Amino acid sequence: MIQPRILLLAALALLASPALSQVSRHLWVDAVQGKDSNPGTASLPFRSITKGVAVGQQDVVIHVNPGTYSPSKTGEVFTIQFSGVYKNVTLTGVNAKACIIDFEQVVASMSSWYFLISTGAQGIEIAHLTMKIGAFRPAVPWFSAAIWWQSVKGLDLHHCIIEACESGIYSANAAQDVAVHDNVFLGCNVAARFRQDATAGAKNCRFYNNLVANSAAGFVDTVSPSANDATQVFVNNLSINNQGNGFQGTLPAGIVFENNNAWNNTGSNYSMTGPLSKTNTSKDPMLVDLAKGDYHLKPGSPMIEAGYAGGQPGMINDFFGNARVSDHDGDQRSLPDIGIHEVAGISLAVANWGQGKTAKFTTTPNQANTGSGFLFVSPNRRSTVLSRYGSIGLDPLLLFFVGTSKIPGSVSLSVPKNPVWVGVTLYFQALAFNGTAWRPSGCLDLGL
Repeated sequence: MIQPRILLLAALALLASPALSQVSRHLWVDAVQGKDSNPGTASLPFRSITKGVAVGQQDVVIHVNPGTYSPSKTGEVFTIQFSGVYKNVTLTGVNAKACIIDFEQVVASMSSWYFLISTGAQGIEIAHLTMKIGAFRPAVPWFSAAIWWQSVKGLDLHHCIIEACESGIYSANAAQDVAVHDNVFLGCNVAARFRQDATAGAKNCRFYNNLVANSAAGFVDTVSPSANDATQVFVNNLSINNQGNGFQGTLPAGIVFENNNAWNNTGSNYSMTGPLSKTNTSKDPMLVDLAKGDYHLKPGSPMIEAGYAGGQPGMINDFFGNARVSDHDGDQRSLPDIGIHEVAGISLAVANWGQGKTAKFTTTPNQANTGSGFLFVSPNRRSTVLSRYGSIGLDPLLLFFVGTSKIPGSVSLSVPKNPVWVGVTLYFQALAFNGTAWRPSGCLDLGL
């Protein structure tokens, strides 16, 4: 077998091409080790997210290290605003459970919006964060949101936990190309309220594969689409155990509102005006333990491969890092599961990644899936879903085979050291073959 390090060098050599060398500026925020007087590098990070967002306005990735970020601990000043000067900005934690933004019930400015994205901001991504304990304003809960946006073009909110806020998210006029997916909304009064108006330019707003649970205050529209935007997509969401309705609102002609599941809500599971597709169900989703925060699907859950086929625009990892679409039952037809957990054949993890290190990639089976495992790397990403295989996240024209092993098994990879590659991202994915079906792992996005 060709040495994996040689293949990695070949992949990195392609980065000399300007089309592939899209290296963003990187900033770091650390609640424990940081200082806002620092330059925001990995070794000298900022302390507050407020500072990181203020400095990082265009073509930047703001990395949030584990810790609790709040007014009292890190000096956060809400509202944190992404205005029209913000272009192509990513704010991302390591993972949601480790990177916590505590609003401490402080009444923020701008009608208690904690994060405001507006006035022409473009290409904003917020991921892998917990946002919790917002101020409550029961008379107008949608003006007390963890994240509120309008006039944004390109917003991706994913893999976050929004907990104990009067309102989780609010989508207002002129929102375009918005994706809200693979998030957990817990104990919010209003979890997700979409009120964008197509006459003001709103289009292509998507809400999919989210879990909404345990809303406590009983405001009726736990999840509600806009009555005025026919381009919306609401699919593959779970709304369960809420005080109030599971879903509420008017369905405009043309909306894609399919394959959602509402169960055990104290009001109506669906309080909708307009024809409701029979693909929307009210079944026990069979989560492992909602009360203890285990949102995995049990074997035999009716949510498995019950999702809307067109719900995912391409390769996406679920909340737990699995490939979003996988052929769970081996029938050579892949459909997404409903909710934040995709029952997948294998998982891929990496340890000791970094320049000058020897990384170890490990594949493990999530179900009965013994056989061969194949590891691939690409310096570019071209997300797609192939019905026979599931989600593929690597560019097929720039794909390098790294190694093979049995499932479970591991592949070691020596990573060269070169300052030119700082900030470059490589994409890794594994495929398992058990003799009857191919099953993909989630896609690892690893920065050098």
